[in-house]
Amino acid sequence: MLSKVSEKTMHQVRSLLAITWLILIASLFYDPITHHLTDPNNTLSPFRESIQCVLVQGNCLDIQQVYPIGTRIFWGMVVPSAIMLVFVLGHETWRRICPLYFFSQITRALGWQPRLKIEKNPWLIRNHLYLQFALLFIGLNFRILFINSARAVLGTFLLVTILSAITVVFLYGGRSWCHYVCPFGVVQTVLTGPRGLLGSEAHKTPSNITQSMCRTLDKNNGEKSACIACKSACLDIDSESAYWQELTKPGRKLIQYGYLGLVIGYFVYYYLYAGNFDYYYSGDWSHETNQLSSVFQPGFYIYNHYIYIPKIVAAPLTTGFSVWFSCLICTKLEKAYKANLRRRNLKFTHQQVLHKVFSLCTFLAFNSFFIYGARPEILRLPTVLQLIFNALVILLSSLWLYRTWNRSEEQYKRESQVENLRRQLQELGVNFSRFLNDRSLEELNPDELYILAKTLPNATQLSYKAVLQKALTSGNIHASTNLELLQQMREELGINEKKHYKILTELGVETPELLDLNLQRNREQIFRIETYQKKLDLLLLELVESGISLQKALEIKSKQILAFKQEYQINPEEDAQILAKMFAQNSDLWRKSEALLTELQVLGHQQQNLKKSVPNPEANVFVLLRYLLGEKQQFVTVQLLSILEIVGEQPDALQLARRTGIMAKNVLFEILSNEQSLWEQRLSPKIMDVLTLSRNQVSKTNVQRLAEDETFVGTQTVCVEMAIEVLLELLKDLNPLTQAASLYGIYKLNAQKGIEQARLILSQENLDELVRDTAEDILQYGKVLGTLNQILRLFESGTFKSVNSDALIALARSGKVRT
Repeated sequence: MLSKVSEKTMHQVRSLLAITWLILIASLFYDPITHHLTDPNNTLSPFRESIQCVLVQGNCLDIQQVYPIGTRIFWGMVVPSAIMLVFVLGHETWRRICPLYFFSQITRALGWQPRLKIEKNPWLIRNHLYLQFALLFIGLNFRILFINSARAVLGTFLLVTILSAITVVFLYGGRSWCHYVCPFGVVQTVLTGPRGLLGSEAHKTPSNITQSMCRTLDKNNGEKSACIACKSACLDIDSESAYWQELTKPGRKLIQYGYLGLVIGYFVYYYLYAGNFDYYYSGDWSHETNQLSSVFQPGFYIYNHYIYIPKIVAAPLTTGFSVWFSCLICTKLEKAYKANLRRRNLKFTHQQVLHKVFSLCTFLAFNSFFIYGARPEILRLPTVLQLIFNALVILLSSLWLYRTWNRSEEQYKRESQVENLRRQLQELGVNFSRFLNDRSLEELNPDELYILAKTLPNATQLSYKAVLQKALTSGNIHASTNLELLQQMREELGINEKKHYKILTELGVETPELLDLNLQRNREQIFRIETYQKKLDLLLLELVESGISLQKALEIKSKQILAFKQEYQINPEEDAQILAKMFAQNSDLWRKSEALLTELQVLGHQQQNLKKSVPNPEANVFVLLRYLLGEKQQFVTVQLLSILEIVGEQPDALQLARRTGIMAKNVLFEILSNEQSLWEQRLSPKIMDVLTLSRNQVSKTNVQRLAEDETFVGTQTVCVEMAIEVLLELLKDLNPLTQAASLYGIYKLNAQKGIEQARLILSQENLDELVRDTAEDILQYGKVLGTLNQILRLFESGTFKSVNSDALIALARSGKVRT
């Protein structure tokens, strides 16, 4: 439910909860305040205790009448709240606010890289469900025996848990503690099922960042994935996908059936130990005085008779028997359900049977906990509120069961395919609401989407191809199984097997690794590699903008690149593949190069307009503006050359070199001939040849065009309005000299528009001094007299034409140069 809340906000929430948790732990060791709240004489406190005799094994329980409330808050409020939150809002909410997760990520916040790879511990990967359930079993019995009311022991237990979480993540990184060790992970798996009651659905989320997946903030405070593929399938990326993939995994039955047994066995033991239910309902076990001393006393008291089995043995014996009995009954129920389906000649799969029995176990476990387990604090409420709470528990659990009961993996996959199709139609850029009676694509059901896709010219095949590519890339299907899994979509879109295999062949040619069974990765590995590639792209973009050589830049950034490889556990093969695709479409470098080429094209058009569309193109202000545009062209071209240096001789890089040679024809020779930049050494010979050839071809074409222009110039009509439009665009430039010269150029071409723009500029705040002085001169004198005039005179003299714009401004303002 909170998957769309920003990571910055959730980090603040986690921090607050972590601080609160530390305060609670500290209060378990030293608390001189809260015992006043439990004083029977404090009528204003909701925590005050009434003096009563609670019988335990026939005797009044020895309790503290006035006591600190740390243990009571933890067991009576924190634990039930966490269970309710996971069930209703989904695991994603708890996983994003969990204080223990906050502490476990301390090593990552400190920049410490994981010491080991989780793949190197196959035992943990294979048996983590058994381990987590064993820890939950031990922890539950530890609670009964040692830490229900012993505050210092509970505090130590919680601190050891925090240190354990930090250690596991320090060793393996990511969410390795949450996935493989944390006992509460079992509870989350059982209570969430395929999805929480109000949890989000990852397969319907257009973003690559879903649910509670690991995420960080980039430089612009935008969210990006921090997944290192520490688990597959990952509950935090797509809980329903993980649910179906792990439904038949060894240990899955144990945690589902065994958890129900643990819940029942835990509460039943209090009755078997005390001889009544009043002991548990009273909540006095959270502050009894002799818990530690009672562990070797009789553990059972049945029908007013002691059974002399020590409590330290009786408690695990009871919970263990309950787990075994629950597994036995649920297994028999599973078999009986299968037999019933066979008798009725109904088609079913083992997975479907497990899902329904698992769902029933979750329903019973949740109700058992809140109808009996969470009663001590609830019974302190007025009777009306107790009844409302009971009704709410039944309502929520019934809604969850109704929503989950008929869910299937096939339904999940169909929905995923439909959502992919919806996204592909959205990317066509068509305003569909005009044809759908103002309905959006989000409002269309699957059948309507299929019909729409079939009616659009050429859209059916393109959409199916995009959906197939997305499914193969995400790991939801494999090359060997895609025909069967996409059958319904093919039927709806009218794609026969021949077309399907043709499209599959096209994808194989375009992206061979999609069909390579040895290279196919799961969704988590894809997130890991994509995140590393984006970080590498951003790092290389910094190098592009710095202008230094690639070799020198990589030497400077080598430690950072190595840290990225360690953080995301990139092996040499993956690194080679990533570098080979560095300039693939939709990479940051590719997008950067496209933006730079577009900017070069715009700059070239602006330069041409200021030469051909003004009455006096050799006027000093227009010559200066063309010079400034050329200066900017050089800056953009250097960045493009830096990208070419990084990507080498890839086919797409050669195409980029051709386009750069054409777009940067005016400035390329000067840049390449600069001996200090060493471009001939930095760029490969093939790239240099393509750049030079493209520039020469353009130069020959320009000579022909110039001859045509000279014969045409007598009849050419000067388009002043077009020049003014260009100057208005340049007025938005960040360079104050470009702004000031553009304003003056507008005034020279159209005095009225120049005056309007000058007034508009002076109404703005935080103006540069040069721009403000120019606007004031135009309004007062109809010409420029200040710094801009000095710059124009310096530039007109020819002596300072090789000086950049910043130096020109500094020289003009200094007043030391006279012409």
